[in-house]
Amino acid sequence: MINAINGAIKMNHQLVIKFSDENYSIDDIVKVEDKIIEKIDNESDLDGHDIGSGEVAFFIFTNNPKKCFESLINSSIFRSMNLLQAAYRKTDSEVFTVLYSSTGN
Repeated sequence: MINAINGAIKMNHQLVIKFSDENYSIDDIVKVEDKIIEKIDNESDLDGHDIGSGEVAFFIFTNNPKKCFESLINSSIFRSMNLLQAAYRKTDSEVFTVLYSSTGN
């Protein structure tokens, strides 16, 4: 969907990908973010990251969360990181759909 005000593509989902925080530096996280930006298509937008509670989470707005997750997870970007969970929600909802969980839930 195109935003009539500024012509930007409106993203209708938020994808959250969480990893265990294995003492990554902020420089490490920024390098991963740069690689994510290079990999995602023009219908996805990296919104940032959060570090805390033993986790690093990346937030991506997208219209196709499954496709976006698959393209990222099949790349070498996260190869050295311990994936905990990936889930998405509609931007107007608080209910997440889990794509992957290391605990099997």
